[in-house]
Amino acid sequence: EDVDLQTGMLSVRHAVQQLVGTGIMIVEPKSDKSKRTVALPRTAIEVLQELKEREGRSSGLVFHTKNGTPIGPRNLTTYFKHDLEQAGLPEIRFHDLRHTAATLMLTAGVHPKVVQERLGHAHISHTLDNYSHVLPTIQGEAAEKMDSVLLLTKKKGMLDNG
Repeated sequence: EDVDLQTGMLSVRHAVQQLVGTGIMIVEPKSDKSKRTVALPRTAIEVLQELKEREGRSSGLVFHTKNGTPIGPRNLTTYFKHDLEQAGLPEIRFHDLRHTAATLMLTAGVHPKVVQERLGHAHISHTLDNYSHVLPTIQGEAAEKMDSVLLLTKKKGMLDNG
């Protein structure tokens, strides 16, 4: 119910959590910054649309058990590791997908503030501290862009005065 395939927006308003003594519960995200709306890439929208059509029913959850209940974190990890193995990929933690997405966005030139908002970090310093290893690879691009700006400015005679 938090995914709008028409607009391509995902509203993060819920989380699935394993609570001791209670079981799998749908809870609110950890913080106010965790509650957010992000635009989905076209590829994700297409995959989610195919999944919805294949399911033919709606439990209100994108991913769920055969009974329509939330998938527990342990089962999600099991499915994920199985899918990695089937695809011939190295084993990683499910949470590493989040780090990969952040790294890919930063190396693609997405502004760190946008990455912060998409990840739901309360402070940009958290995003920059955790992904600063990506920033040196962007330094060369920044120098090239600055060079382009300076050359354009020089051609227009704006640097000749001083």
